[in-house]
Amino acid sequence: MKKRDAKLAEGWVKSGGWITDYDKALEESKKSGKLIFAYFTRSYAF
Repeated sequence: MKKRDAKLAEGWVKSGGWITDYDKALEESKKSGKLIFAYFTRSYAF
C-alpha cells in the first residue's frame, strides 16, 4: 500500500486531473453523463 500511495502522490498524477478513487469516479460519471476510462494493473513483484 505504501508504494501505491507514493505513486498516487506524485505530481504528474495530481496535475493530470485524474480521479483515482473508483467510487468518486462513478459518482462523477453519473453526474456528467460521461463514461469512465479505467486502467487496472497488478504487479506480482515484491
